[in-house]
Amino acid sequence: MQILADEGLAGKLGVYPGHIVSVAENPSAPSTTYETAHTCVTTPEFAELSQEFTRQAARYGFGVTGLPQSSGTPCTAVRANELVVGSEGELYKCWDSVGSSFEVIGHIDDYQNTNGRMRRWLAYDPFKNDECVSCIALPVCMGGCAHHAMDINLYEDRCGTFRFNYEERVSDFIEARRGAAVAVAPPQRRAKTC
Repeated sequence: MQILADEGLAGKLGVYPGHIVSVAENPSAPSTTYETAHTCVTTPEFAELSQEFTRQAARYGFGVTGLPQSSGTPCTAVRANELVVGSEGELYKCWDSVGSSFEVIGHIDDYQNTNGRMRRWLAYDPFKNDECVSCIALPVCMGGCAHHAMDINLYEDRCGTFRFNYEERVSDFIEARRGAAVAVAPPQRRAKTC
């Protein structure tokens, strides 16, 4: 971040860490090269690391401490009109699926004619999951990663970080706003006395 700031990019771009996990059932997926990624850090550990990264980024001028916005869906995979196109024109609902012939839902030449695999994605509903319904993060994550939620081996990696660090994020947001308010507050004038 120091190098980016020295190059004059502070305030011109955003930076954020990505939590990458291995998708074992798709041996041709790029994520299979991340051999230790699945066990490197848990999602709660990543939430802590991510919050510190965000604080550091703010100190260098890359974004401000903010809160996530509410979401209607967690990702493109569960939206009817959003698709991922593979290198040979094959269509997928999720980028984790790219390269897996079992996950192809159609072809770009006939993109309106998808197969039955599409239904699984469009049927994803976090409101049918008791854990999601009782989670404070549901309005911002809408169940997290649908692909991970539907796979027993990836289920624990479905959540975003807000579930695990919302208290710190809200606290940082309030502190940042207080600091901004103090910085722009006009000086107090003393009343004249007779």
